[in-house]
Amino acid sequence: MNGVRWLAIVFFILTLSVSWVAAESRSGSSTTPSAAWPALRDSVEHMHTAMMSVEPSVNADVDFVRLMVPHHQAAIDIAKAPIDVWNRSADAAPCAGDHHRSAI
Repeated sequence: MNGVRWLAIVFFILTLSVSWVAAESRSGSSTTPSAAWPALRDSVEHMHTAMMSVEPSVNADVDFVRLMVPHHQAAIDIAKAPIDVWNRSADAAPCAGDHHRSAI
């Protein structure tokens, strides 16, 4: 399967995932965004900027990999955002000392 087809599949799955997460968040009882929301949005915006700055080549497989690097970096950043917020919260204090929390 060529790179363009893989890229289309990845974006389709990502779209479905985002739709599912949006539906799940609407079904919750809280209307207040989480404290991690600004960091999550920043990660997504940074990913989009990085992906749009990729220059196309003559090889679709190379283009796919170049697009996936910022995409997967954003996934790491998005995964860290709630952890960072939790580590700064008072709820985290009984669980770990400052030296443990700052290592995450």
